[in-house]
Formats: sequence, C-alpha cells, structure tokens
Amino acid sequence: ELLTFVHEIEEHGGVKDLLGIYEFIIGGLSSPLKQCHKSSFKNVLLPLHRPSCFHQYNKALLSCVKMYLIKDPSVISDALRYLVKVWPWRNASKQILFIDEFEALWEMTTHNDFQQIQNVIGKLLS
Repeated sequence: ELLTFVHEIEEHGGVKDLLGIYEFIIGGLSSPLKQCHKSSFKNVLLPLHRPSCFHQYNKALLSCVKMYLIKDPSVISDALRYLVKVWPWRNASKQILFIDEFEALWEMTTHNDFQQIQNVIGKLLS
C-alpha cells in the first residue's frame, strides 16, 4: 500500500496509520538489518518524503526512519543523502519539516557517518 502511494497516488488518508503499523513491524526486526529490509527502507520509506502531502504524516515517517537507524546505523547516510536529493526548494513549509528531520537524524550521526556525507551537505548549504 505504501509503495503504491509513493509511486502512483499523490493523496492518501491512511498513510499515517500505515506508518504506525510499519513502525511496530520495524521494532520486531533483528539487528543488523537484512538486505531486503534495507531495500524496503530505501525504496518505500525514503520516497515518502516526496509527496506534497508529506506534512500529514511527517512525524510518523520520522519515527519509522529513526527506528531503522536504531536497528542499523549504517543506513543513516542513505537517509541524509536522500533528504538532500529531494530537498523541497520551492516549498518553505516542507523545508522546515525537512530541517527538523535533518536535526533529529543529525543527533544520531557518528563521526564516520558525517565524513561520508559532509560534501553532500556542504553542497546543499552553499
């Protein structure tokens, strides 16, 4: 359902509820994450940042992203790179939500993770 929403539908009233269920599922995953779970993170969760209705479920999405990072910190660079890639240049309110998410993820970043993405973030800030 989430994958369909990301790639086909722009509005969906149940995404927040689905993310709540998904967060529960993520909590039951073993650490470190299997490759199929990392693929789900990259191909389903991260693209949920794109829709214009992101503001309706951004807190639930952030909770899911943070759960993934707790399970496997190696995916943090993917998350931060994706946020930079889909940065909402023409939507100030969405930029604020992205900045809030960036801050939350930044707190979970290690020195090694930062070194991997510092150039990408530098380009965004310049």
